[in-house]
Amino acid sequence: MASHQHWGNDKELDDVYHLFALKEAEYRSIKTLTEYMKEDGKKYWVYGKIVRLETGNQFWYLSCLWCAREVEVVNGQKICFHCGYNMRDNIYRYKLEVIVVDDTGSMKLTLSDGASTRLIGQETEDVIALQGFSVKRLPNYIEEEIVGRHALFEVINTEQNSVLRRYNASKLNVDVDVLDEFRHKYLHEEVVDANQPQEEEEDEWWEDDWEEEVEEGSGESCVED
Repeated sequence: MASHQHWGNDKELDDVYHLFALKEAEYRSIKTLTEYMKEDGKKYWVYGKIVRLETGNQFWYLSCLWCAREVEVVNGQKICFHCGYNMRDNIYRYKLEVIVVDDTGSMKLTLSDGASTRLIGQETEDVIALQGFSVKRLPNYIEEEIVGRHALFEVINTEQNSVLRRYNASKLNVDVDVLDEFRHKYLHEEVVDANQPQEEEEDEWWEDDWEEEVEEGSGESCVED
């Protein structure tokens, strides 16, 4: 399996980027972003808790090297019908969607491959190698580690996203120091580790919003790194 570069793998450089971006970018609550804001093409930080992980038919897809869209195999050739590139090597990327909630609402986010790698802590190829191509779901221990975590998501605000109620997260940060700085600055909270086990909330109000969602499992929704 051919490996591909994740720009978020260098943790020290990545955290420097996020600390800088946190000072420069704007924060929006989920309700403000999804209900009140018009499309402006800008990126905003959203802070929330992951309450559900959705992978559709499988958690990975065969990816185009250039545009990161899903590649189709036709007569033994791997072709990207989005950019026309013919692939020689096999490149695999994550295909993950998460439901995220804050105090104001819930939203569905499609994570880029880089954001997914940062969240899971392993490359796509490494997870596939653990269990083989026949197993389509993420290992249970990975799902259990993801659900319940807090994170900062860099979300792109576009008209298509607001209409479909599906947003793309190009970057993600779960670093404790970054989350503490954000919550202290924007939410005016005392600094505590948001990813430490907390008391479970009994009222899972967000489930009604997503119970009827139909998972298509298409690589077309995947975000470029």
